Amino acid sequence: MLESFLKLLAGEKPECVVWTADISYWIDGRRHDGTADPAWETEEGYLQLHVDMRVMPYYYYEKFWVAEAVYDDTVRSRQENQGDREIRTLETPIGNLREESVFLPESCCYGVVKHMVETEADLDTLLYALEHRHLEPHNLEEYPERRELWARYGGLPCLGLRRSPLVHFPDNLSSDNLTGYYDAHMRERHQHRLQRLHAAGVKAAVHLDGSVRGLLPKLVEVGFDAIEALTPQPAGDLTVDEMSEIAGNAGVILWGGAPGIMFASPYTWEDMQRHVEHVLETWGKRPFVLGVADQVPPDGDIEFCRKIRDMLGGE
Repeated sequence: MLESFLKLLAGEKPECVVWTADISYWIDGRRHDGTADPAWETEEGYLQLHVDMRVMPYYYYEKFWVAEAVYDDTVRSRQENQGDREIRTLETPIGNLREESVFLPESCCYGVVKHMVETEADLDTLLYALEHRHLEPHNLEEYPERRELWARYGGLPCLGLRRSPLVHFPDNLSSDNLTGYYDAHMRERHQHRLQRLHAAGVKAAVHLDGSVRGLLPKLVEVGFDAIEALTPQPAGDLTVDEMSEIAGNAGVILWGGAPGIMFASPYTWEDMQRHVEHVLETWGKRPFVLGVADQVPPDGDIEFCRKIRDMLGGE
């Protein structure tokens, strides 16, 4: 699948359907219920789990960011855990910001109960902090070595750059809250970065899950090579047919199609099988990557990953 993935990015015809799945959330569920394999805590063990599940390794957040934020002496950034609460603070000469998140065992994730920016004064404080920080390279020197490691497991490790998108753009877009702001606040930045990346021969994907209708045509128009984590009905706002129609004949790679919610009850394997068959039929005439949109949930049936690969054929 790795060879086919690289061919897709090069605009060539792949040998097989590429099948990816972000299983990190499912692993969090196994950590929470005490059934996680300790081997998964190592990068090699994490990669082997992907091989066992028969998906191409791509997502890995421990070494995802290629830059880290460094503040000057006027700003203090802290993060601490207090029981089931995670607290982030920014202390500046013009004010302090505090964000609180609480662990939700039902969904095995954190939910924000106090946002960092709640008033106009908070926004001024945030702007001060951003103006007094810079980005320093991170996780770059070892990337060639890690790419060789991942290739041995049939995968490619993704990268993302904070506040300044590079390679895989981690903007985490959703049409329901950003469509109206895109042209004024994001289009020019995306075009600028894509022009420089493409001139250097670098391909770029952008993350778009949640609602898709408003932003999909805009992201196609600015020239992204792939739009990743496209979540169709029954979880999203478009069918896979509508996504393909909106993307048109552009060479953009549609990436996703298999909603994470369909890994869990009340959906059955028969439901997922019918859905994937329709994705393959609908997207099979265009460049696409079949992927979970956007994660296998903690209560999901991980065996669906193997079964989907069986549907695609190959080893």
